[in-house]
Amino acid sequence: MQFLWPLIKKLWNITKAKQVAKAIKKKVKMGTPFKLRRNSSWIGVIHDMDDISSLIIKNNMTSVKRRSKSTNCISRLSKSDSSNKNDADHIGCIMSARGKGYGQVTEALHMIKKAVLLKKSLKFHLKVEHIESPWPADSSNSLFKTPNYNRLEFQKRLPKHLIDTVIEKMSVGDCNEILVSKFGLDISRQNIECLHEGNWLNDEVINFYMSMLQIENDKYYAAGKAPKCYIFNTFFFPSLTGSGRGYNYSAVQRWTKRKKIDIFTVDILLVPVHVSEVHWALGVIDMRASGKQILMLDSLGGSGNELWFQVAKRYIKDEYKDKKNKNLLLDDWNFDHSRLPSELPLQENGYDCGVFMCQYAHCVVHQRRFDFTQQDIPSIRLLMAHEIMQGYIIP
Repeated sequence: MQFLWPLIKKLWNITKAKQVAKAIKKKVKMGTPFKLRRNSSWIGVIHDMDDISSLIIKNNMTSVKRRSKSTNCISRLSKSDSSNKNDADHIGCIMSARGKGYGQVTEALHMIKKAVLLKKSLKFHLKVEHIESPWPADSSNSLFKTPNYNRLEFQKRLPKHLIDTVIEKMSVGDCNEILVSKFGLDISRQNIECLHEGNWLNDEVINFYMSMLQIENDKYYAAGKAPKCYIFNTFFFPSLTGSGRGYNYSAVQRWTKRKKIDIFTVDILLVPVHVSEVHWALGVIDMRASGKQILMLDSLGGSGNELWFQVAKRYIKDEYKDKKNKNLLLDDWNFDHSRLPSELPLQENGYDCGVFMCQYAHCVVHQRRFDFTQQDIPSIRLLMAHEIMQGYIIP
């Protein structure tokens, strides 16, 4: 009887996969966009039935093939349930682009909750295959929309004649083509497409941009134009917090030693924080004698993530104890969670948080005021793409 169990499980999974496919088709038919994302970056929206050419059930996988006029860029996504969640509202998603790269989705389809009764032990997969049309063809069925950039802003840093060139370079060609290699990071066309308007930024783009800012700050500090900053990458805070499971200093104990950084000789520490894995905010630790404060620059105007303040305070103490072999008192430090710069620009949508975080960091390392608004973000996205492809920040 035991040998029948794999077959029963397979049939069960296929049945559930069919139900999910039916739910998706129903959702799309009703006109509700079906959203997917890779590595915290929105990668597309299917708006209507014309976008879907076929549904295929094979090897426990439901394949949804997306209509297009070109096979220029192919991505495959596999969807599985999240075993530590209570219902189908929290379905994880693993994506591989031509067999490479993985990510997670945290926003699920509410229609699936009605169509599929998931058990914690049950795992099924849903593969969605889409084909993107090349730029500058009609983008009505294109997975990445070519945005209408605001050409009136940031002209000094990105001349008008370069805009079309940058957009084309971002959009035309092999998705896996490496556009720039620097800082031990390879940025492909698929990576940089997240800078098109409406997409969430991924770790690769954020870390590359922060590395460029670090180089910029080193120059500004050497010239006496800015305080000395150190920018952690996006993996630091998840390592320090055990990806939300609990504080774990040992995971980052050798972090600064490997980087040959003494944070107690640095003026300002900047830490990208992925709040609940759905929203980017910038953690700021002002180490200066005149500062001594911990802040969180949140583009949603939040009063601050409690976890960030607790972890940052504890990390400073543990790092001092480990590196200096002394106890550090923080009695005179400011931990006001509600304290935000009055002029801090805020986002007005649900996908620009990563861009705001990068621009907050840009302002801090250059010691300039927060001189941008939501209306500037489309142009800033394009400027960031150009800077990344060039490998340096444009003054």
